[in-house]
Amino acid sequence: MQFPDFEDFLATLTPERIDEIYGGCQSLEIIQISDINDAKNIHAFVSHIMNQTVSHASNLHLNMLRAYHEWLQAQVQ
Repeated sequence: MQFPDFEDFLATLTPERIDEIYGGCQSLEIIQISDINDAKNIHAFVSHIMNQTVSHASNLHLNMLRAYHEWLQAQVQ
């Protein structure tokens, strides 16, 4: 059995569809640093941003993978 072309899936990714796929992702929170001259605060801020970024990117990728899986199932049936 031949799988559908991945380019066909990419063609379905309109801006509206991408918003729908990514809509379920968590929003980033706003952080305020109390003392910018304290190295511990800067380190904590950077660590938090790094962790948020990795988490957010992982969720986006999983949502895109879920969308592709659903599309592929519909194509194969």
